[in-house]
Parts: sequence; C-alpha cells; structure tokens
Amino acid sequence: PDLVPYVALGLFAGLRPSEIHGEFTGHAPLDWRFIDFDKKLIDVEPEQTKTRDGRRIAMSANLIEWLFPYRREHGPIFYTRSAFLEVLKKSGIPYVKDVMRHTFGTMHWAMHRNEGETAIQMGDTIKTVKTHYVNPRAEQTEAEKFWRITPSGKGEVIRLGAEAG
Repeated sequence: PDLVPYVALGLFAGLRPSEIHGEFTGHAPLDWRFIDFDKKLIDVEPEQTKTRDGRRIAMSANLIEWLFPYRREHGPIFYTRSAFLEVLKKSGIPYVKDVMRHTFGTMHWAMHRNEGETAIQMGDTIKTVKTHYVNPRAEQTEAEKFWRITPSGKGEVIRLGAEAG
C-alpha cells in the first residue's frame, strides 16, 4: 500500500520515476507539500526534472482519488527500489522501463487528441509526444476507461497491447 502514491503519480500524472523518487539524480524525492489537492495541481521543481524546467501538472479526478487517502502535509513520496521490485515479483507482471509514464502519455493524448497539452503535462516536446506517445490505434473510449480507474475497484478491466487483440 505504501507504493500506491508512487504508482498513481507515474500512471495518472506522467511523472518520470526519477521525478518522484529522486534516486540517481541528486535531488530529494517529490514532497507532499508540492501536491495541492485544493487547486488540483502538482508542482515539480526545476531541479527534479530531466530538462531542468519546472512544471505544474493538472491532477485528474482519479489521481486525486488514488492519492487522497495517503496525503500528508509534507514529507517524501514513499519509494524504495526493493519494495517496488517485490511488488512486481508478487504480481507476476513484467515491468518495462517507463511503462507508467508511456501509458500516461498515450492515454492523455488519446483522451484529448492534443499533442501540445500532453507535452506540457509531461514536460516534453511536441516532437517527443508525437514520436513516443501518439498511437493512432489508441481510442478515446479506452482512454475514458483509463481515466475512470479508481481505488474502488468498480471500473472495467482494460486489455492493453497483445491482450487487446
């Protein structure tokens, strides 16, 4: 359960793993004080980002639902590599590097069909969004399902990749 905020921020905010945990980058982990539930915004400081440009990320309704039970006034978002690897091992789900961020990018684009908006959310360029996240086969109806995934468990199972065929 301690890793829920980490995974939710990767999937539903598109944060790079290093922007959340700070490992190997020389900066501190993302702190809860930068997550504003009232304004529904996450502030990412320049020193936390790959490009050294800070950004404000709009929080989706489902991200708020995932994070709200874990919220704190301040302190780092919990992450340890060993805990994350243990969860992956127990789940049996193979992990591909940056899969959470890539899933966010594709689903954000599929929902909004706006490369510029997706680029702003991700702190990337439009060219990078077009190259890595735009998938003409990603349907808006599937993106709508993705943005309804909540901790209630009342959502639908979404088949992705090879499973979708």
